Amino acid sequence: MGINDKTKTVYVTFVYHGNMCWDRYTKDEIRAGFTPIYRSIVNVWKQYPELGSNVELSGVTLKTLQQVAPDILDDMKKLEKDGRLVFVGTYYASQVNLCTDEETDIRSVWLGTEITRRELGVVAHGFVPQEISYYPQLPRILTENGLNWIVIMPPRFETRPMLLKGL
Repeated sequence: MGINDKTKTVYVTFVYHGNMCWDRYTKDEIRAGFTPIYRSIVNVWKQYPELGSNVELSGVTLKTLQQVAPDILDDMKKLEKDGRLVFVGTYYASQVNLCTDEETDIRSVWLGTEITRRELGVVAHGFVPQEISYYPQLPRILTENGLNWIVIMPPRFETRPMLLKGL
């Protein structure tokens, strides 16, 4: 390496939206269809030890996985303990934030993040909004829940995502 060579670290956040609370399918269809998707993602993480990820599981998704595929969560917790995954806060269920009131948003962020912290035994510092929607109250709501960073997606996904720290 020459004196002018610089090493760069690239951080990637996969916004995987495999939310298990869709209204378009029955619960049985969701459980049968989404579980193999989560299992395949865990297998990719196991196969590529250099791959680190932030993981966002809605409260509904996490509770559903506990019921139908606890082994997936066990594998994720092991990967988190190994420093390969970071669990982040999110909403309790997928919602269209611009159609909800502030109290609903406050409770949904708190409940989704609390379920992640309590059920997985982790400290969630960041936040990934499920619908990539933002509204004026969000920074205050996140700060009140101990969340200090959020992934921001530019309009129409034209450029690279941004990370906002220090809410």
